[in-house]
Amino acid sequence: MRVLAVDHSSKRAHGVHIALFDLTCPEQVAQLSALVHEERARLAWIHFAPACGTASRARERPLPHLEAQGYPVAQPLRSPEFPLGLPNLQGVDKERVAKANKTYEATANLCQQAIALNITCSLENPVNSLFWCVPCIAQLVQTGHTCVFDNCMHGGARKKTTRWWSSEPWFDSLQGLCDGKHQHKPWAPVQEAGRLRYPSAEEAAYPPLLCERLASILVEQCKALGAVLSSDLSSQKLHTSINTHRFLLNMLPRGKQFKPLVSEFASYVALLHPSDVPLTTAISMFPKGARSTSRQVWEWGKIRADCRFDSFSFSAELRERLHSLEVSSKVELHQVGIPREPEDFVSRATECGHPRSSAVHLSKEVVRVLEENLCDNKCDSDLAAVRVGFIKKWTKRAVELKQQEASLKDSMPEYLSTLLRPKKLLLLKEMLEELEYPDAKLVDDICKGFRLSGWLETTGVFPPCVKRPQYDLGTLLLLAKGLNKSIISRVESGDASSDIAKTTWHQTLEEVEKGYVWFAEVPDPQSFVLAKRFGLQQAEKVRVIDDCTIGGLNKAIGLVEKYKIHSIEEIAAFLCWMLSFMGKTGKHFPLIGRTFDLKAAYKQFGIHPDDRNLLRIVCQKPDSGEVAFLGVNALPFGAVGSVGAFLRISLALWFIGMRGLRLAWSAFFDDFTVISKRSLAVNAEQSVEALFDLLGMNFAREGSISEGFSSVFKTLGLQIDLSSAKSGRVQLGHTEKRRKELQETLSSFIDSGIITPKQAESLRGRMHWYESFVFGRVANQAVQTVGSISTLEVGSHKLSIREIDALKLLRDRVLVSPPLTIAPSSLDAWVIFTDGACEGAEKKVGSIGGVNFDPAGRCRGFFGASVPETYMQRLLKNSLNPIYELEILPVLMSLFIWKSVIARSQVVFYLDNDAARSGLIKGAGATLEASELIREFTCHEMQLQCMTWFARVPTHSNVADGPSRLDFRARILKGAVKEEIPWEDFFSGSRKLD
Repeated sequence: MRVLAVDHSSKRAHGVHIALFDLTCPEQVAQLSALVHEERARLAWIHFAPACGTASRARERPLPHLEAQGYPVAQPLRSPEFPLGLPNLQGVDKERVAKANKTYEATANLCQQAIALNITCSLENPVNSLFWCVPCIAQLVQTGHTCVFDNCMHGGARKKTTRWWSSEPWFDSLQGLCDGKHQHKPWAPVQEAGRLRYPSAEEAAYPPLLCERLASILVEQCKALGAVLSSDLSSQKLHTSINTHRFLLNMLPRGKQFKPLVSEFASYVALLHPSDVPLTTAISMFPKGARSTSRQVWEWGKIRADCRFDSFSFSAELRERLHSLEVSSKVELHQVGIPREPEDFVSRATECGHPRSSAVHLSKEVVRVLEENLCDNKCDSDLAAVRVGFIKKWTKRAVELKQQEASLKDSMPEYLSTLLRPKKLLLLKEMLEELEYPDAKLVDDICKGFRLSGWLETTGVFPPCVKRPQYDLGTLLLLAKGLNKSIISRVESGDASSDIAKTTWHQTLEEVEKGYVWFAEVPDPQSFVLAKRFGLQQAEKVRVIDDCTIGGLNKAIGLVEKYKIHSIEEIAAFLCWMLSFMGKTGKHFPLIGRTFDLKAAYKQFGIHPDDRNLLRIVCQKPDSGEVAFLGVNALPFGAVGSVGAFLRISLALWFIGMRGLRLAWSAFFDDFTVISKRSLAVNAEQSVEALFDLLGMNFAREGSISEGFSSVFKTLGLQIDLSSAKSGRVQLGHTEKRRKELQETLSSFIDSGIITPKQAESLRGRMHWYESFVFGRVANQAVQTVGSISTLEVGSHKLSIREIDALKLLRDRVLVSPPLTIAPSSLDAWVIFTDGACEGAEKKVGSIGGVNFDPAGRCRGFFGASVPETYMQRLLKNSLNPIYELEILPVLMSLFIWKSVIARSQVVFYLDNDAARSGLIKGAGATLEASELIREFTCHEMQLQCMTWFARVPTHSNVADGPSRLDFRARILKGAVKEEIPWEDFFSGSRKLD
């Protein structure tokens, strides 16, 4: 379930994305309506809470004492007789009412649209607000369902009576007026610094308790509509489109995108209590860690009549209170999660193992294709015959369609006809239809030219994710009047004599010759949307970029899907599955691979005529510095629309190769990486080349990336080594060239002692990419140090000794870092629970504990001890309660104690402290001591080549909670070895204490 917040401004938002729509602007209302229509199959509820400032009845309240003091007092702007505004309104008041009326009308129209699309919608305003009298709203709410409640009954500080209308009876349980059993804050305006502050502003946000109750209602209603709520990672993978392939590369997730490995609760019970009894009191009867996961308020009479009384939980005292309630009294119904007992949690945790073991989450068809590519050698001829047959069939069909293909091109605008002449588009369309590819409109859009503005098509290939255009075309052209002068000036001010400028111009002339762009006469630049062309040095080549953001074009496009690509993670998943399959079947084949690269991929396809007439690119002529304007025929590299367009093409080609030719391959933009048995490599190579030639796709036939199949090959800037695939291992790392480039860059900064924030930002990005494909996380803190420089607001920065040390560490890391190893996904996992404690009022005493379970789920050993007083004194110098460091310490100790058994294994650490877990995931601590502990941990982690994961365990379920408090009585520890903590090893070297 996802939520999208909508407002005309993001000023009131805190930590949440706001989709900006101004309902007083017809164009933006149309965009919001289009968004609702696009998302109609996924929308369950739309809620509106229009501002009631102009409709407030509080304006009618006389405040003579404040007027007498000279304060301006709000005056009525509407009345029941004149709900659209009093006849005598003038100036600002008249304008405010007119804007509010537009908002109200748009609200009513959007509600009607939602109802027509079978989407539940609701409205909220004060019960006495004149908003309800506005004709379009009054007509809307003649049907539907209304409830009235005082906010104080849902956690509000004041008695604010609210009317809540809904098209469906979802919210009836919110009904309830103040019972007089609590205090209210006053409504009187407060004089502050010579101005009046009205308390109504404080009541604009819904009380947290009301939000909890609304959320509970919506969860239940969405579940009734078929929504599935996942409580753990395994369930989440089944019901959502999350990508877990990154786990194969030892990439640890941050944030809350992924559910926990083990669900927090063992069971759920219904708790019923009078609404005036605090939840903390009512829930105290349950074990520590129990919490409410949903809460709804009901009338006692309805609950008593409709539900079995013995199906609820309550204490004897609460039962007595409930029996004495009047029928109309309010009671609160909770779903309470009961945490797992430690032994239950351990059982689930050892059963789940490491996420890497289940990260290969491939579709059934892809799995079948991979299996076919690993068949016995005697079956090679069968797969080769399938591929040959596919190419023969469609080659024959291409001949039959030749005349129709020519007629199709002749019917296109000349520029599209020229660009697409080599393409077999009707053949592509028939292929996709026969293979049942979801993106049915792809070929039609190729023929019409791809859009670079407006809403893009829903393809059914990518996961849904709506992102509205920030500007409509009318607004964009208005902005162009101011933006274009600046864009032209910036291009003119560039260094026209640089080698990059000359190379950029040379490539521009080549594009003109090939018909990708043309020199355009632009007497009035203000009538176009401009983009800026520049060259970007990338290793030994210059890539020409057309910046379509600078003129606003990229902000005038709406997306209804999130474009996802086959990254290196997909290749890793394919390889991991293949290695696992060979290991299970005992059939070990030598694997080889290669990458096919489409040439000038974007330039092989055209843009829509409307965008061709709209867009002009500004380019600098070398030496003279004058600007040239370019018209655009082909997809520009730098437009959001180009990315979406080409990814649609790329995925379609991949699909044909996978389903039609049974190729084990992936598609990353214009790079297609193929994995094959050595015995089938020639056939695979011929099949790919025949497919591209058949469809008219221009691809590289020579150069480093187009070299033939090999056990060691390059793809996506990385090197894949398949030479040990028969032994069940594949290595993925950086090329020697990339290592050398990065080493030279780092040395230059170390030698000069100077770096700019922009250079630091670039270096940080390069190191993040580099670190993603080498084993270990020892460089995380050094990368973080570089990142902090990128935020400085200075021209250049003189490096400190600490920063130079960080760069030296990175340089050494580049020289010696081992590549990632991909092995079968069935590797066993060790599970270690840890905990820290800090107790005592006057004198703080620290203690730590840990429990280790082997892959079979047996308790292999445990430890628990007090932290030496000298080390505690060190921690207490910087913190009154150093629990953060004490939660990290036992994780490090686990490596000291169990290094001999967990080396080169998968290890899952379970912690009940989120801050410590987050620091271990990031590889960087929030304090100096924590940073040192984590640095030491990552060093040992790399030396032991442990593939670690850090998971959460509730405190109640943590089997290490007892040992951390020197309590070893738990039954699960019986028979296991009590380990001694090697404090001497820990305090050796730089950590030695006096």
